[in-house]
Amino acid sequence: MESKKKNAIDKHFLLSVKDEKLFEQINAIVDSKFNINKVEQVKYGDKYYDVTITPIKNYKSEISDILLVFHNITEFKELDQAKDDFISIISHEFKTPLTSIMMGTSMILEEKIGAINDKQRSTLMAIEEESEKLTELVNELIELTKIESGKEMYNFKCCSIFGIAQNTVKPLYNIANEKGVNLTNTIDEDMPCVYADPEKITWVLNNLITNALKYTDAGDDITISASVDGDFMQISVKDTGAGIPKEYKDKIFDKFFHVQNDDEFEIKGTGLGLAVVKEIVEAHGGKVWCESDIDVGSNFMFTLPICDERG
Repeated sequence: MESKKKNAIDKHFLLSVKDEKLFEQINAIVDSKFNINKVEQVKYGDKYYDVTITPIKNYKSEISDILLVFHNITEFKELDQAKDDFISIISHEFKTPLTSIMMGTSMILEEKIGAINDKQRSTLMAIEEESEKLTELVNELIELTKIESGKEMYNFKCCSIFGIAQNTVKPLYNIANEKGVNLTNTIDEDMPCVYADPEKITWVLNNLITNALKYTDAGDDITISASVDGDFMQISVKDTGAGIPKEYKDKIFDKFFHVQNDDEFEIKGTGLGLAVVKEIVEAHGGKVWCESDIDVGSNFMFTLPICDERG
């Protein structure tokens, strides 16, 4: 071990740590000229490490050095892997029968294989609704497992937050109109670009807006906005819906969080969506939080690093 340490001193890190993915992540941070701590998981031999990549800026605010800190997580990784494998197998095994149930239910409801009465239709619609909820849970379980296991790949690049928001809200306008909810994207087209994976941030925004639609009624508003806060962009999804009790605002980002049935406030969903949102935002070097008051509404906010336009 001592000889390995000596051989690594005063040498380019690639001579000791031969990992192309890690090198690409370092280059991406340098190219973006953004001071962000990035955690990358790598494997050497039979050991796993969390590598924290920290750019160090000089007095001219230029990146002059890169600090890498390796943390051995092999023991935790093995335990997590066993859990992830179990969840992944169960989730994928659920998908095929769920698809068959939903297709069969749809065929019967459309009376393609015979007429049904109103009582049968009501029962089948309940089956269809519960199947959709279970499908959502399975999909979110698979997504969360991929993120936590490090198998989820991110495609970081400079991208327009206006464009991401526009693409996200388009398919949701009809749902909002049907409920009588006013859905508005107020993000300026000239806002600076963010350093992010557009597909993942689309998922985040879609989840937050869909959640807002669950807790709003006719006449309510949902507004998407963004503002610059130093080196970060702060994105907001604000609604005038039911609101969230103070004691739950921090817990709603926990996996499988649900309120007891005897409480007036009810969590509508799988209890996984916001957990996935948190994982994705934190993987971008940002943070996510909520401000809310009962009968006033909720404001979900998250931050993303801004790209240096000179890059």
